[in-house]
Amino acid sequence: MAVSTSPEALGRMAQNIRSFIEMQNQLITSLKRDYDSVGAEWNDPKYREFGAKLTSTTTSIQRTEPELQELIAKLMELQRKLEDYLSTSV
Repeated sequence: MAVSTSPEALGRMAQNIRSFIEMQNQLITSLKRDYDSVGAEWNDPKYREFGAKLTSTTTSIQRTEPELQELIAKLMELQRKLEDYLSTSV
């Protein structure tokens, strides 16, 4: 069996996905905080309409997290299997 990747590359990809999730959550929190702050000066039906759209959008983004976590688990499993394979094929 030819292996064209490394366990380290799989681990880096998993870490990048973790970082992506974390940054996504931090940005969503920041957007919500900014929205609340803007509401101190702009609180009319358009503000609430914008808030509903913001909430809908951020909720959609957050729904991807379970799938991303699943990808991390799969990458970690592949990394483990590749490490096992490489340690026995040397």
